[in-house]
Amino acid sequence: MAFALTVKDIIKQIFPEGTSFETKRESWSEAPAYPPDLFAITGVLLQRAGVYQHIISAESGKKEEFPEKSILISAKKRDAILKAGMTWSTPKTQSRIQKLWSSLENCNEPVYQTTNGKKQKWWDIAFELLAIADEASKGAGYFIPKEDHQNQSWVAKSANALLETGAPLNPRSRHIRHNNDAICSITSHLVNTDIVCVQPKSRTPEVGCSLRNISHYLSLLPPRGHMKVHWLTPPAVQAKEHSANLNLLLVPYPYKIENSWIKAKLICDEADNGWGWFEIDQMWLSYHEKEFLNFIDALIEKARSLKGSINGIVLPELSLSYASYEKLAEHLRDHYPNFDFLVAGTSQNCNEESGNFALASHFYELETGKRAMATVSRPKHHRWSLDTSQIQTYNLVSSFPASLASNAKWWEKIPLHQRRIHVNSLRNSSVFTAMICEDLARSDPAHEPLRSVGANLVFVLLMDGPQLEWRWASRYSTGLAEDPGSSVLTLTSRALLERWNADKPDEEKSWSVGIWKDSKNRATPLECQQDAQALLIELAGTSEVERTVDGRRGREAFCWTMVSGSPLEIRLDSKHEKLVKLFCE
Repeated sequence: MAFALTVKDIIKQIFPEGTSFETKRESWSEAPAYPPDLFAITGVLLQRAGVYQHIISAESGKKEEFPEKSILISAKKRDAILKAGMTWSTPKTQSRIQKLWSSLENCNEPVYQTTNGKKQKWWDIAFELLAIADEASKGAGYFIPKEDHQNQSWVAKSANALLETGAPLNPRSRHIRHNNDAICSITSHLVNTDIVCVQPKSRTPEVGCSLRNISHYLSLLPPRGHMKVHWLTPPAVQAKEHSANLNLLLVPYPYKIENSWIKAKLICDEADNGWGWFEIDQMWLSYHEKEFLNFIDALIEKARSLKGSINGIVLPELSLSYASYEKLAEHLRDHYPNFDFLVAGTSQNCNEESGNFALASHFYELETGKRAMATVSRPKHHRWSLDTSQIQTYNLVSSFPASLASNAKWWEKIPLHQRRIHVNSLRNSSVFTAMICEDLARSDPAHEPLRSVGANLVFVLLMDGPQLEWRWASRYSTGLAEDPGSSVLTLTSRALLERWNADKPDEEKSWSVGIWKDSKNRATPLECQQDAQALLIELAGTSEVERTVDGRRGREAFCWTMVSGSPLEIRLDSKHEKLVKLFCE
C-alpha cells in the first residue's frame, strides 16, 4: 500500500514548531491565533486533498439534490462564517474556532483518498476555518489614513506591520531601494514558508474552479524557493480609484536599433543545430543625461496640456540602464509632485546586477514635506529565443553568422536570478505588477501566483513587433483579463516595429506599440505613428462586486478600464526638433 500523509502529518509539516506563540514545547493542540496562519494550513489541506471543487453555495434546495461529496454552504452557514470572521477582533482564538481546530488536528485520515467513497468530515471543517480566516483578514495589504486606524482590524494592522518590517523604510531617506529584502509571506514565523506562503489579495476570479475562487482577502502561494511574491504598500495615503482617474504616459523608447547593436556568439556548430547566444548593446543610451531628461520633460509638458496631470510613466523592456532609470526617477520625484509611479525595463537591478529587469518606483511625501521614492526590481524569468524566422522578420540577418542552420536557436545571454514578483499597492484598493516579455508567454512559474494575488493592473514590458489582436501578447493578455480579471497593458519599443515594417508595403505596416485588454472589452491596439513620440492613456476604476464559490460577497474590487477617447498621440512641436532628431530619427 502506498504511503499516505494524514491531516495531522500535514499540520506538523506546516507548523514544525507547533501552533502556539506561547507554548515552548512542540504542540499543535491550540488553533493558530493569527488568521493568515490558519489560512495557510487549511488552504494546503484542501489543495493536497483536491476537494475544493466540491464547495457549493447551497442557497436553496434539499441536501439530497447535490452530489454526495459536496461541501454545502447554506445561507445560515455563510452568515456564521461572516460573523466569526468579523468578531475575531483580538489575537485570541474563539471557542468555535478552537472546537473546529481540535477536530481537524486530531484527524488521522489520509489527506488524499483514491477511493470514490463518501466525503470526509474534515473537508467541511477545513473550509469553514479557511473562510473565517479569510474574512478576518479584510483590509490586509492596503494603506489607510492614520485617522481611520481605529476602524482597521487587528489582522490587517498585523499584516501591514509585517510588510513594513520586511521592507523597512528609513523615514529620512529620499530613495529607498527594496532590493530583495521584502517578505514573501504575511504568515507568522510558525509557518514553514518552504512549503507555503500567504499574501494579501486584490481580485477574486468569477470563472473556473480553483483555490483562487474561495477567498477574497488572502492568496495561497507556492514555496519561497519556487517563486517569491512581494506585496508592497506605499508609505503614504493613496487616492481612491473612483475619485481619481489614472493618466499614463507611454514612451516606446528606444525608437531605433541598429544591426550592430545585436551581437551573436555561436557556441555549437551547424551540425549541432547552430545553438548560440546573443547580447543586446544599449547603444541608444549613448546620449547626454540632461538631453534625455529634457526629452521626457517635453513629452510630459505636451501630455499635461492635453489632460492637466500625469500620474505615471511606463517604458518598455531594456529601455534603460539602472543609472539612467535612477536619474529619471529622481527627476520625476523632484519636479512633478502629482506623479504616483514610474515603471521601466532595465539592464541592471537595484543592486546593479546585470540581466533583464522590471523596475517600479512609488513617489510619496515625507513628513518634512519633501518628496521621496521607493524602488523595487525583479528579474525576467525566461530568456528570449530567436529563431531564423524572427531574425528574418526583424531584418537582423547581418547580426548573425551567414551560414545559419535552418533550425538555429539563439538565446538571450542573461543570467536568470531568483524568481520573484512585486505587487505594488496603487490607490486605496488595487495593485499593479510588471511582467517582462517571455514571462507573459510562459505560464510557469509566474501565472499561477499572479492569478492568486489578483493584480488589478499588469504592465507587460516588451521588446517585440507590433501589438496586434492576433499576436501572442494579446492572446495571453486575454487569459489574465478573464482570470483573475486583471487589466493588462503591453508596451513595446518602436525600434523593432521599424525593423518589422522595413520591407512591407504601407498597407501592411503597423505602428501599434501596445495592447490594452480588460475584463469588459475586447483588446484595443495602441497606435503610435512615426511622427508621434509617445501615447497618453486615461484609465478609470469601476467598482466590481465579487463572490466566492460558496457565495460570500467581497469588498468592492476595482476593474481598470480605458476611458473613451484614449489613447492620445503625443507629438512634439518644432521647438523640440533637436530632441526628436536625437532620440527618434
